[in-house]
Amino acid sequence: MTAPQPASPPRASSADPAFGSWRAIIIFCLLAYGLAWFAVLPLWLNYELFFGTDSPASQLVNADADNPPTGEAVIAAIVPALLMSLMMFTPAISALVVMRVVEKVPFRQAFAALGAGPLRAPDGSPAGRIGRLHPALRVLLFSMLAIGIVFVLTILAGLVAMLLGGFEPDWQMTAVREQLEATGLAMPLVLFVLLQIVQVVVAAVVPNGVLGLGEELGWRGYLTAALRRRGLGTVAMTVVSGAIWGAWHAPVLLLGHNFETRSPISIPVMMIGCICVGAVFVWLRETSGSTWPTAIGHGGFNAAAGISILVAAGGTWSKPIIANPLGVSGWIVIGAGAVVLFLGTRRRSRHGGAEAGSAA
Repeated sequence: MTAPQPASPPRASSADPAFGSWRAIIIFCLLAYGLAWFAVLPLWLNYELFFGTDSPASQLVNADADNPPTGEAVIAAIVPALLMSLMMFTPAISALVVMRVVEKVPFRQAFAALGAGPLRAPDGSPAGRIGRLHPALRVLLFSMLAIGIVFVLTILAGLVAMLLGGFEPDWQMTAVREQLEATGLAMPLVLFVLLQIVQVVVAAVVPNGVLGLGEELGWRGYLTAALRRRGLGTVAMTVVSGAIWGAWHAPVLLLGHNFETRSPISIPVMMIGCICVGAVFVWLRETSGSTWPTAIGHGGFNAAAGISILVAAGGTWSKPIIANPLGVSGWIVIGAGAVVLFLGTRRRSRHGGAEAGSAA
């Protein structure tokens, strides 16, 4: 299997749909940001109902057999998850609207250009045959590889977070044991850990992979290809698209999501984290020729992001900005992992000689 060199994308042919003007890119960003804020606006208008210390949703924390949660509490806990899930589809909606309305690309061609159809080159143009594998098999293998990559990097980020003081480890997993006993689901910890791994793999596809596709069609499907067509190289394109992606999370970050703080400092922290994680997704998108592996990788990352909490004392991170894999620990581990992936691809492209050049 010969991978193309991401830094040297082929030129789009005249038959390819034209998209990616600066005007369209700006409209895409504004639309994605605006729709994201609109999607979670009810949470802002009813903050105390959903997140207040005495809110109905907070009743779930203290609920037990003798004090079951009320219907209002259940609804108050479900609504934020539903609205945040809706927010995840706004980049895809924005990309399709911009391509269809602003750039006049037919819907079928737009969907394909976003990398959800036949294999695509880094700039969104048809890639032809990449390597020796059948395209469907290539996408499947890269999707499996995506789950493995994000899982390993997340585990390593957890270890680095522990060393940096992001949380105090409890290898006996006392908090987990107590929760299992309270729910009557006591089981050997080895079995519990195995089930968590299985859960990550399954959730990477459904539902997280579906939600991840809503973001990836916009960020890695449209934005990175459009920036490629504007002449940005790998580093510049990865930094710009990652920063835009990170800032897009502002509506939920300022509600206390991800880093357990409503401080604006969470926005630049997220932007750096998204540059690092986004670099891995860019590598998956450009090496596989499809956005499907990035969607699965995105889903796997979201499923595995909190796994280090299982061995954290008290079942919580003491310093989420360090412990969250989108925080400092992720900057170190995932950022380094992305560099290794890109360097490895370039090395293989050089050793592949003429075959690599023709495949690219």
